[in-house]
Amino acid sequence: MVAPFTSPTIRAASEADAEAIAGLHTASWRVAYRGILPAAYLDGPIGEERRGHWRAAMAARRPEDVVLIAEGDARPLGFIAVWRAGDPGFDAYIDNLHIRPDLRGNGLGRRLLAAAVARLHDAGCGCIYLWLFEKNAGARRFYETLGGRAEDRSVIDFAGARISQIRFVWRDLAALAAACERER
Repeated sequence: MVAPFTSPTIRAASEADAEAIAGLHTASWRVAYRGILPAAYLDGPIGEERRGHWRAAMAARRPEDVVLIAEGDARPLGFIAVWRAGDPGFDAYIDNLHIRPDLRGNGLGRRLLAAAVARLHDAGCGCIYLWLFEKNAGARRFYETLGGRAEDRSVIDFAGARISQIRFVWRDLAALAAACERER
């Protein structure tokens, strides 16, 4: 069931938001990646590991990177992180898009993505990509609905497991922005 909240505010995240982002990230992974990542990781060190990750990531981010946080009723609801440095041939890399698990399905992920895409488009970006775990069917449906195309596959070692992943690509950022708006 989707929990109610007032109309969210989406703003640029700062280093002070690292803890909130880590909390959202941890909560999302514990639900979305159950059965994909090892239970020992999800039930154990993920919280501390994500806190360290986000403290470092927010301290190291560059001005051209886009990290946005959505808030409602004075609480964090979701976030998106897009790095301009990524694989050759792409303008940006969507590293994370996570919504509080009890708020999934209410359009907030689409709104965060639209806000990030608008900033990237204004900065001259044309094509972006992300990697998602192949078994994450919900995320795959979400990105396919928005015109993402699976172009590559690989296997990575993460948290003691070998995990298949798929690269989703958007070669036309304006089309992605339109898809985000169309689906609201």
